[in-house]
Amino acid sequence: MKVPSPFEHFDPIQGAAPTIGGTNLGYIATRARKILQHRDSAAVKYAMPTLNWILHQEDRDLIVRTITRKNEDASYLSPTLILRYQMQLFDISGQIEFPDATWPEYFAVLSLALVGNVYRPPLALRSNRKLSESEISIRFREYAGQLSTDAMEAICFAELLLEKTSQAAEHDPDGQIRIADSLDDVETFEQREQLKLDFLAFFLAKKFKSFTDAAHAYLKQLGPEEKKAVQNSTAIATLADALRAFEERSRAFEDRLNKSQYP
Repeated sequence: MKVPSPFEHFDPIQGAAPTIGGTNLGYIATRARKILQHRDSAAVKYAMPTLNWILHQEDRDLIVRTITRKNEDASYLSPTLILRYQMQLFDISGQIEFPDATWPEYFAVLSLALVGNVYRPPLALRSNRKLSESEISIRFREYAGQLSTDAMEAICFAELLLEKTSQAAEHDPDGQIRIADSLDDVETFEQREQLKLDFLAFFLAKKFKSFTDAAHAYLKQLGPEEKKAVQNSTAIATLADALRAFEERSRAFEDRLNKSQYP
């Protein structure tokens, strides 16, 4: 899972929250900023790539099996649910640019990122040529509602962690992945993900016979370092997989929309 960062155009500390659809996004942002009151915008922006790197390491099958074993609903794995499972795998201490990091802060950053993403026109809707402008507007409001639900879940869990700080710190750091020692991996991951997003926009703007043809055309315009970032030896597969993942997210949006608990 990856939550696109909106913080280039939505300041996480000072930015005005969206008001679309009567959602309580301003209320959610205020609660998240209270947890992050000792952080500035630069610190929150720094935390965003590490947050995505943590989310990216998910073992979705394991999470689903665990949830199913507990007789809980595994039909939708929210960003908060995935991050809750990832907590035990990572040591977030020792980060120079985000000193004394806490898990409540990471969930607050996640909440603000979800709020800010309401400003981003969802590509899954823009690429659906069967929808009229009015239908896209309606779907966008529904999309904003989904993000609002996820953002509220993230901030509620952050506040719960603040109340139970002993539980948040009870994991044994032995065997955990230390974020402070993995910054090169985080940077490489973030660069690769940005290239995937650029490729998606490239694909949607043109017509190609296949994902593979699109990947070949896109690679031709990249420089050596960029090709290296998308793993030059497996770049075609990497980019094609990115498009398949986009299709899966589009279907997931429709599936979630059709569930009664997400009207």
